[in-house]
Amino acid sequence: SRLLDRATAFYRAEGESLIRRLPVAAYLEHCESRMAQEWERCLAHMQASTADALVARVRAELVQRHVPELLRSGFGVLVEGHKVADLARLYRLFGDVGETQALKAYWAQIVRSTGARIMDAGDAAEASQGVVPRVIQLHRSAHEILKSAFEGSADFGLALKDAFESFLNAGAQTFAAKVLARHIDGALERAITEGSEEFEKSGIDDFLAVFRHLSAKDAFEAFFRRDFARRLLLHRSASVELEELLLQRFRSECGSGYTSKAEGMLRDLRRSKSLLEDFAMDPDAKAAVDEAGVELDILALTAGLWPPQPASGLDVTYPAQVCKLQDMFGAFYKAKQSGRSLTWTPLGGQCTLRACFDGHSRKELVVSVLQALVLLLFNRATQLTVEEIHLAIGMDRGHLHRTLQSLALHKTVKVLIKEAKGREIVAEDVFVVNSGFSHKSYRVVVPHISLKEPQEDEDLAERRVFENRQHEVDAVIVRKMKTVKSLSHEQLVSDVLSVVRFPVQLSELEQRIESLIQREYLERDAKEPAMYHYLA
Repeated sequence: SRLLDRATAFYRAEGESLIRRLPVAAYLEHCESRMAQEWERCLAHMQASTADALVARVRAELVQRHVPELLRSGFGVLVEGHKVADLARLYRLFGDVGETQALKAYWAQIVRSTGARIMDAGDAAEASQGVVPRVIQLHRSAHEILKSAFEGSADFGLALKDAFESFLNAGAQTFAAKVLARHIDGALERAITEGSEEFEKSGIDDFLAVFRHLSAKDAFEAFFRRDFARRLLLHRSASVELEELLLQRFRSECGSGYTSKAEGMLRDLRRSKSLLEDFAMDPDAKAAVDEAGVELDILALTAGLWPPQPASGLDVTYPAQVCKLQDMFGAFYKAKQSGRSLTWTPLGGQCTLRACFDGHSRKELVVSVLQALVLLLFNRATQLTVEEIHLAIGMDRGHLHRTLQSLALHKTVKVLIKEAKGREIVAEDVFVVNSGFSHKSYRVVVPHISLKEPQEDEDLAERRVFENRQHEVDAVIVRKMKTVKSLSHEQLVSDVLSVVRFPVQLSELEQRIESLIQREYLERDAKEPAMYHYLA
């Protein structure tokens, strides 16, 4: 007993001294070394029971007494520096004194606060560009610590999952979904030049690791599908096979219904290719294509699967040869697909024009359909006013002004020249071909100005997400009430929240119930206001 008391006093004093002087990693190493020394000394000179008691006293004074200080002043340093070996030592020592729950809670809090700082980036595309890479790096680092330092503890793994879900789904519900969709879109476009091997090897797994923690998976699907459509239509993805691989992984995570629209878009592309091959085999169609001198590429897309097109302002006049091909393909399509109709839209497609400038400089210009319609007019005229272009094409002035600005006012790619200075376009402005146009590449992509800025496009997609959520909540409530006929407010709220696939605030759910009462799907009980009845 006297030996144990003297050891307790000695190691208490040593602990108080060293905890203030040594870095946490060195202190932990010292603790482990001291316990090993005492164990060996006791086994050599004393009974085993004495060794157990003495090492327990050392452990209590050097480790357990200083748990709060070790967590508060040193643990964060080890996590930030990714000191896996030191963290493993800390986990063992804390396990010996029964303090792993405190360690788990502190670790989860560090991950949560680090993630919250990452997510504090603004919503603008440039400000949020680094969010997903930093979240992925945090996820990799945390899982390496979990596996190598915390022995893959299921309890610590659950705490880590909760921490990621907490910071990813805090604040604006759709922010994490939006930046993840942006990041995937950029990665798939970069894979064109950087190669798809790295994307397939680690990129998809990293994306899915973040995706699994999102509560607003419906919002992600909307943002992803919008970008997916643009990549397919404008050929801005490394390969269709890579897109299909990504969809397969999302389907494995969320079921076939989650990816049904995106997979339908791919089926549209395959069906369009088959239709075009059949159309090209028709002798009259082949003769018309040869006469027009074009390489024809037509996509017949299902309206409900693709992003909606503006309902007005797109009644443009195509060149006569193109109109003839449109009419022939329309008749061919109607014969093959009875009950369906075609509506030609120029906003989704693109054209490749061959142009010859001064000095026999030949270029291929990759342009939008609207840009192509404008440029083709200059085959028959050396200069044209805005009003003349408008009358020739029939394009509404908003689209026309944006198209002319993209062709004449870009910093580096100026195919046309606007004679009057300034960015504003008026009816009297005169445009001529930039005969001295030059570019280092033979194939030049001419940028175009979208009808909506990217932020406006995202806002529109977000509004559609919330509208779809309202419809789904309404449907869940009606189905439930139709089955049970009568239900209390508390039980109805509980049942709905257990079914919907996205986060719903209680206030939002109560608004949907009130809306259904106003539309006479439900009614309140006359005597018990907290009871609802279904109205057939």
